[in-house]
Amino acid sequence: MSEAGSRVRFDGTYGTREHRRQRYRCFPGNGDRPHVFTDVLPREESWSRSCEVYERPVARREGPQAARHYQFVARGIAGALQSVGAGSSYMRAARVARERARRERTDPDTGQPRPSAHGQLIADWVEVFAPVVFEAHRPTAWPATGTVVDHLPFRVRAVNAQGAPIPGGVVAFDVFCAMGYDRGRAKLWRLEAFPDASAANWVAFLGRLDGAPPRVVCDAHSGMLAGLDRAWPETELYLCEWHLQHALTRLLKNQSQRDFATEVAPLLPRVERAFDGASWWARSSKTAVAPASRPWMAGSTTTTCSSNGSSNDAASRPTARRTAR
Repeated sequence: MSEAGSRVRFDGTYGTREHRRQRYRCFPGNGDRPHVFTDVLPREESWSRSCEVYERPVARREGPQAARHYQFVARGIAGALQSVGAGSSYMRAARVARERARRERTDPDTGQPRPSAHGQLIADWVEVFAPVVFEAHRPTAWPATGTVVDHLPFRVRAVNAQGAPIPGGVVAFDVFCAMGYDRGRAKLWRLEAFPDASAANWVAFLGRLDGAPPRVVCDAHSGMLAGLDRAWPETELYLCEWHLQHALTRLLKNQSQRDFATEVAPLLPRVERAFDGASWWARSSKTAVAPASRPWMAGSTTTTCSSNGSSNDAASRPTARRTAR
């Protein structure tokens, strides 16, 4: 091969057996010293004489592309990311990727394969490649119709100063998420991890994209509500019906374990419909046979329990922004 008076020829291969990649030597036309180089994204030697994807014969040097000194080919990485996106676990995707790349460990004594059940390989790929793949599809503005926001605390085991286990562990970090609708279909709009669910972190999360949705559905978490007030002061807030139902269910079950078992029993089957509208809430309230039970029933419309079980005063929010939905 030649280009502008220079000559390029094959100069052997590099890499381990079954993963060798082509190397080239260039002889510059201006008389400079020859130098060795490889492709920007070199190809491994083909394992067969035909390509199952393109259904054609391939030369030995036309194998799958891979990074210059990395163990896995680009197609294998893409396949693993695709399987994870379809719901496969990190461990399973890693095992398949190693098998396809013939990168399984072997026992030093017997030579038998030693399959690895570790999923860190895929975790590394997700961290490095997922942002690049997702960038072209990442929303740049909040949905024009509205959004749903929530967070999930991830807990780890921990002990107190005396060495005793802490019930429920401690929160290691929180994952914030927002969902919207794109052409009538639900779509995960944004997902991001934070050290905690403080108002400052919610403000940062809500400020990642342009604009502000006209309405948002959320629970009554104090940090979330404070962040929404600061980041989106004009957005209408709707308390999540699902969270309200579960909060009321927990409240009723707690009361039934005390002195209100008889009064609470008729209410539990009505919880699901209680938030369908004011009339349904009124019917559920009237079901209580004991007048003494009605004060805490009425109070639950303004003081709710958040998804993590802590009480939050939703009555402090502006009336126009505090609607069950």
